[in-house]
Amino acid sequence: MTEAYISTRCKKILYMIMASDTYVSLPQISEEFKLSKRSIYYELCKINDWLSVQGINEITVVRGKGIKLTEEEKQQIEQVMEKGGAKEEYIFSPMERIYFIICYIIKSKEAVNVEQLAEYLQVSRNTIFNDIRVVVKQLQDFDLTLGYKSKQGYFIDGDSIRIRALFMLYINMLKPVYESETFSYLKDNSVEENLKKLQKIETKLNTSYVEGTLRSIAMLIPLMEKGNEGLYFPDLKKEELENSQEYRLIEEEFPNLIEKGKKYTYVFIY
Repeated sequence: MTEAYISTRCKKILYMIMASDTYVSLPQISEEFKLSKRSIYYELCKINDWLSVQGINEITVVRGKGIKLTEEEKQQIEQVMEKGGAKEEYIFSPMERIYFIICYIIKSKEAVNVEQLAEYLQVSRNTIFNDIRVVVKQLQDFDLTLGYKSKQGYFIDGDSIRIRALFMLYINMLKPVYESETFSYLKDNSVEENLKKLQKIETKLNTSYVEGTLRSIAMLIPLMEKGNEGLYFPDLKKEELENSQEYRLIEEEFPNLIEKGKKYTYVFIY
């Protein structure tokens, strides 16, 4: 089973609450961690997600007082902490779940079912169904649709370039999750190799891409062969593309990538 993750800051806030025998006010937390009231509620939401996964009662904020845990709740949390050791853990925020679901479906070679998503994100089926409604709305903004195959699961349908552009956008928004090593599903052995090749291209072009861009492309390259439609770029002639330095370097570093994949890569690094 996939583990529930909680960030270092959430752990510190939780330890602060556990260490007190009285109510811990939001201003106290704000002062200690230099957080706004909104940010505190965001962190408390993630803590409650983690507590829920562990089968422990969620913490509540009492108006005018703050947060206080019972001795039983403290013992339950301590036992879980001791069992899990000091390893950094991570909880997906609601929007991180949406971004992850979309990237997960795009990356998957097969349709993705609710059980897979619930297991990976460590949330209930009902939570996933609610997330799917948000996913549908997010995709509509990009003129994409969420399809469903009976007894198989969900897939994303629409223009391949838009799908890959959406992957690029959301994978960068998931950088904290990626760095937490929670992204094992979206990684494969070729990602680091692809990244090194793209970094060589970056050096030879004497340019510098926005942080995270090359890694996103490296993760996207295995998807380049998905989709059977041709590519059409009205403002770019084939001769200009194939004679560009970027395209020549892509051919040099990725000789086995199909022509369509090379063109996709060109579009993203141009």
